[in-house]
Amino acid sequence: MKAGFAQIDFTPLEGFMPGEGLPFWARGNARCPLFANAAAFAGEESVILVSVDALSIATDRADDLRARISEKTGVPVSHILLAATHTHTGASSYDWNSGAPGEPLVAKYTDTCIVNAAVQAFENMKDGYALGTAKGVEDRMSFNRDCILDDGRIVSIPGKAAKDHITGYLGTVDHDVHVMRVDGENGAPAAFIVNYANHPDNDNTKRTHFSSDYPGFLRQNLQMIFGREVVVLFLNGACGDVNAYNYKSGVSERYADGSTYMPEEMGKLLTETVCKINREITATDNAPAVKAATRTDTYNLRAPAAWEVEKALATKAQLDAGERIVNSARRVMESTLSYDPTAPATMEMEMVGMRLGDWTILTVPGELYTEIGLAMKAVAPEKKILISEQTNGRVGYIPPDKTLGTTAYGGRYYAGQLGLGTKDKMVSAAKALVKELG
Repeated sequence: MKAGFAQIDFTPLEGFMPGEGLPFWARGNARCPLFANAAAFAGEESVILVSVDALSIATDRADDLRARISEKTGVPVSHILLAATHTHTGASSYDWNSGAPGEPLVAKYTDTCIVNAAVQAFENMKDGYALGTAKGVEDRMSFNRDCILDDGRIVSIPGKAAKDHITGYLGTVDHDVHVMRVDGENGAPAAFIVNYANHPDNDNTKRTHFSSDYPGFLRQNLQMIFGREVVVLFLNGACGDVNAYNYKSGVSERYADGSTYMPEEMGKLLTETVCKINREITATDNAPAVKAATRTDTYNLRAPAAWEVEKALATKAQLDAGERIVNSARRVMESTLSYDPTAPATMEMEMVGMRLGDWTILTVPGELYTEIGLAMKAVAPEKKILISEQTNGRVGYIPPDKTLGTTAYGGRYYAGQLGLGTKDKMVSAAKALVKELG
C-alpha cells in the first residue's frame, strides 16, 4: 500500500495556555512537546489525517487549514481530517478561549506547522507499506464525570468532597481502544494511529509548562519502544462527559492522587494497553480501502434554561450594584443574556466519514458525549467504527437531550451550540456515511 508520514514540533518557547478559565502562562522546557503528526494514504482515493496537540481548532480556522492543505496537495478538503487531541495544556490560539487571551503569532506559527506536516506526509508517500488493526479495552482510568448526588443535583467534576454523596452517573463510558499499525518495507513499525476516549486535562501542577498530556506521553513511550522516527497520531473518542477521576473512590488511584505527574502515569497505562493490542495485529500489504465522504446537516441551536437566565440576571444585578464577581461568572452572564429568541434557531454542521482499511472514522467538531458516540458506533456493530471528536472545527459540548438545560457542565447554554434532537440527527448522519463508505 501507499502511505507517508510526518511529525513537526511546534511547542512555543512561552505563551498562554487555555483550558481552565484562567490565563496560565507557560515558559521553558515543555513537560511533553506539542506536535502536529500527519499521515497520508492513497488507494482508490487519497486521504490525509493530522493529529494536533491543541485544545481545539475553531471551525473557520480548520476550514482555512484544510483548504491550504488541499491547495498544496490536491487532496479534496472533504478527504482531510484535522483532529485536536484536546490537551488542556497546549498553546493558546487566535481567539480568547477558556480564559486565555489569543496568541496570533503563536497560532500563525502553529498553523504553518500543521500545513507543513500534512504536506510532508503527502509528499513522503511511497509504496511498500503494510497495515493492520486490532481493538482492546482500557478501563482503568476513564470515568463518567456527570455525577448524580443524593440530594438530586447533577454536578460535573464534583471533587473529593462528593465521595459519599454520589448515587449514580448521568452517562456512561466507552473503554474501547483502537490501534492501527503501519509497517515499512523493513517490517518495522512506521506509524501508529490510536483512538481512545478520555479528557487530556490532567496536569495536577501549577500549569507553568506546555504539555501534550497523556497522548504526548503515549507518543514518547511508543517512540522509545519502536524508534524515534515512528509517527504516532492520537484521535480522541467521545469523551465530553468523561475524565480520569473516580470521584466515588475519592480520587485515590495512583495515577490521580497528586503524588505523581498524572499525564505521564496515564500515558504509561495507555502504552501498556496499546502494546498488548499491538501483539494482536498482523499487518498485510493488501491494498486497503481508502475513501472519504462528507455530509452537512441542519441542527437545532440551544436556548438557555429558565434557571440559567435567572442566575445571569442575578449576576447582572450584582455588577450593577458595584459588587465584584469573577471573570468566568461575568462571561457566563454575558453569554446567557446575549441569547436572542428572534435569531435563526438552526446551524449547519459537517460530519466527515473516512474509510481506512477496516476502520470507518466518523468526525465530530466538538466534545461529544459518550451516549451519542456509542449510538453512532452501533449503527453497524459488525464494523470497526471510530469516533474522532474535536475534528474539523469546534461547536463546544455535544450532549444528548436529557443533559441539556441541566446543571451538568456540558448541558449549559454557554458550553455548546447544538440543541435538542442532536443525537438522532448525528446517528442518522453516521448511518448514511457508513453505508456510503461500504
